[in-house]
Amino acid sequence: MSDIDTPERDFAIDSAIVLATPLLDTGAAPTVGEFMKLMLLDLMSEPESFNGYRPFGNSDWQDMLVESLREADVISDDYDFYDGLRIIKNAIAQSNLSVS
Repeated sequence: MSDIDTPERDFAIDSAIVLATPLLDTGAAPTVGEFMKLMLLDLMSEPESFNGYRPFGNSDWQDMLVESLREADVISDDYDFYDGLRIIKNAIAQSNLSVS
């Protein structure tokens, strides 16, 4: 696929919408933002035992986050896995994610 054929992607989706997206299948948190806060708190409180590959025992946590955005129609199926992660990273960077 040439650059001409590459569809334009909007990576500047409102961070409040992204972080408020309900998670599909988790007992850890109800939304993307809450999941990220809990993961950060876990890392800060237990740095030696934190497992970034399997936070909360889930090795598919990144897929779960991206699929949650798709299911909530925050992103379309045109966005691949890495596009979804980029949108989540942008939302976190643009938010004032409070961990208090």
